Amino acid sequence: MKLSLESIELDSALQPRVVLDQGTVIRYVEALKRGDSFPAVVVFYDGVTYWLADGFHRVMAAKLAGLTEIEADVRSGSKKDALLYSVSANEEHGLPRTQADKKKAIMSLLDDPEFKERSDRDIGRFCRVDHKTVSKYRREFVNPGSEPKLTDPSGEFPTEIQLVPSQLQWSNVWEFTELTKDHITYPGHLPEVLLENVLYYWSEPGQMVYDPFAYTGSMGFVAERMGRRFEMSDIAPLDRRIRQHDILTGIPDGLIKPDLIFLDPPVMELEKFEKIFSSFSGFKGTKVAIITGPPCSKCDQHGCSEPSCSYLEDKHEIWKITQRLGWRQIDDSRVIFDPLITPEEEEAAIRERRQFSSYLSLDVFEVA
Repeated sequence: MKLSLESIELDSALQPRVVLDQGTVIRYVEALKRGDSFPAVVVFYDGVTYWLADGFHRVMAAKLAGLTEIEADVRSGSKKDALLYSVSANEEHGLPRTQADKKKAIMSLLDDPEFKERSDRDIGRFCRVDHKTVSKYRREFVNPGSEPKLTDPSGEFPTEIQLVPSQLQWSNVWEFTELTKDHITYPGHLPEVLLENVLYYWSEPGQMVYDPFAYTGSMGFVAERMGRRFEMSDIAPLDRRIRQHDILTGIPDGLIKPDLIFLDPPVMELEKFEKIFSSFSGFKGTKVAIITGPPCSKCDQHGCSEPSCSYLEDKHEIWKITQRLGWRQIDDSRVIFDPLITPEEEEAAIRERRQFSSYLSLDVFEVA
């Protein structure tokens, strides 16, 4: 039967994967636009709510393709029934499960008051995994007899995480439509929806993210709810979780090797920026995501005498530094329409009869 996409409840606890695979979703979108058909998604209906148990990639693709309905196999059952179905979803069809996906399935049942009392073999049969694998993850729980908790206080694998950004960007041009009040309170503050997309594309749940220009600590909030570990520093931190440290003096003591370093730096001489890059040389294989701004507001195609033109804002100079260090660019550049322009800034640009640059650039490299 056909179900309205709006009527289907997408609950992260029922999502059988740690993260949605964006490449798969894009392929599904293209296939749907060609008129291809897909197997029905599996939904459990409890008389009130349609709980999606299998087919998250297909539902996401249908929404992005502009559809309003999807073919669904609707079964009678509760959210619990949907969970039991979802923990073995994709074992025999669809995108193969990763080890992290299998772990999520096991953890979901170990976190259930009824199933946590069952044997490893029982849980293994539901999750379609070996009982030894269940035993391994059961040992990660502490305080037997109480509510199960994960042993890693940093939240390496939370039972519920935000799987996809609230404003997922599918092209190389990013534009965000909704901001919260803290983006207005702190000038230059990047919206959390932008950070969500950075973590979604270039990191995985459980990985370590480091932000050396943390400012208000937004990266920490986003990383936490998306299941990433994080370390933040800043020369003048505005949040107690941020370590006070000047990255120009080198890497903070005791920093665990990050999987992703996010840089939204202030304007500075390129020599200082090269010094920062060089300090990452011990993190071979780490991804570095860099936000850069446009040329200064007085620039035109012939150049100008503004000192900022020889500073960080010149994206080409940044690229040359990475080349000298042997880094490789691992993805296409993203153009981000700057959502932080205030009415006052816009009025000033009009009054001074100058073009107002309203975009940022995002580039991602891998440390050699």
